[in-house]
Amino acid sequence: MWALTSGETIQVGPREWNRWVFQEWIQENLDLLIALPQQKLDNDVISVSDTVNIVPVVMDTDPSYNSKTQALSGPDLTVSSNIVTGSYQVVDLPVYFVQNSLLDHISAVRYNQEVAGTVTQIQGQNVGVATDRVSRSAWTHAVIGSTDAFNWKFNNTTWLTLSTSDVETVSNSILVHVNAAFDWEKTTSDQILAAGDLATLDAINLQYPTEG
Repeated sequence: MWALTSGETIQVGPREWNRWVFQEWIQENLDLLIALPQQKLDNDVISVSDTVNIVPVVMDTDPSYNSKTQALSGPDLTVSSNIVTGSYQVVDLPVYFVQNSLLDHISAVRYNQEVAGTVTQIQGQNVGVATDRVSRSAWTHAVIGSTDAFNWKFNNTTWLTLSTSDVETVSNSILVHVNAAFDWEKTTSDQILAAGDLATLDAINLQYPTEG
């Protein structure tokens, strides 16, 4: 990273080396035409005038922080004649911001669980049942118009001829699975909205519990 400085002020950057960007500023502001190297392979300072230099930028290692409730602020830059140093500081996020972020997160977790599929037992067999919204619509229609000779393929390989009772069993297992996902989101959402500080928000478990 590089910066073009004038005294203790950064005029361009910090940025990756680009001679055209630096040369344009120099020409427009100092009325100087200079040819900078295409690539900068060392950390030597380029002195343009008594006060203007192109200097390397050295950033401190980012501090560790809790991305759930904190963020990095900065960088705070310090300018000298031969280097610019920078660092980021850890700051707490506003409670409302964290709440909204967590609500978005658990909504995504719930959706992934909702459509992840479930397992039910039909005719003595454990079969996987898709729970995406298209499949759920198909099972709803199957319940409405089911007969005692409803053919369905499970797990992409297992064919079963379902009775009306079988279709209702599958449909009910889907309903239980989907409702459990929404119940979890509602319970977790209530915890998030009731939390009044970052420590409480940080302690909330955002992982969906394992079924079974």
